[in-house]
Amino acid sequence: MHKWMYTATQRKIDSALLRKFPDQHHLRNGLRDEIRTVKSQRRAEKITATHRKKLWAALLRDLNYEYNNVRQGMKYAKTQTQPERLHAFENYLLVISKVRDEIEAAQSNPDVPKPTPSNYSRWVNAKGKRQIPNNGIHWTDWVPSRIKMQVNALFDAIPHMPKAKRKIPFQRTQRPIKNNPALTRLIKRTEKEIAYVKQELDIAPTEPTIRLKYNQMRQALARMREMKPSEAVPHTWHGLYKFESSKLDVV
Repeated sequence: MHKWMYTATQRKIDSALLRKFPDQHHLRNGLRDEIRTVKSQRRAEKITATHRKKLWAALLRDLNYEYNNVRQGMKYAKTQTQPERLHAFENYLLVISKVRDEIEAAQSNPDVPKPTPSNYSRWVNAKGKRQIPNNGIHWTDWVPSRIKMQVNALFDAIPHMPKAKRKIPFQRTQRPIKNNPALTRLIKRTEKEIAYVKQELDIAPTEPTIRLKYNQMRQALARMREMKPSEAVPHTWHGLYKFESSKLDVV
């Protein structure tokens, strides 16, 4: 079969097959089906690869946003007479750089075919050497807890200065996006899901599991509508509720 057929329109493929096999109807149909199957598989693979690329890009986008913020903080720290401040920023920047190297290497890890951040994190967790929580959807998930504690201690050691803005490392923030499409999609999906849950609750109003889920979703939606452009958006409302559990009280 000619390679050009796998990228050609169906009309050109049919014309070529008719010219080549004018009296072999079943053969033409068989080849047409084979070509359509291959094209469908390639299309699905391309969509998957594009989606996978977007997930990694989003992960690095938010990391690079924090990296640039920290570099700006270092410039300010160098003008101050507080060695503790500069020391904290230097160590924080070093951690971010190492995480970026790990994330970039993870995209082409030969032990995890066609990895996404989530399936790569599950693979790491299964090995048992370390844990990447929350399916690794935010770069801070890739930083071990002990490292976070060490860096946080360095920032806590910076002497207090009146009116000085205090840096909080490892916040789950993202690069601000105007009219954040990820947040818009999450709100729409959650609104659609909560409508079904409300129907279930109307049928069984005393069922505690359904009521708990309904209340959690209501409060997660309220939290979404208050989110700032710089706040990281999880893939599902479950993720938001998990990260914000200290703020969202079940009623």
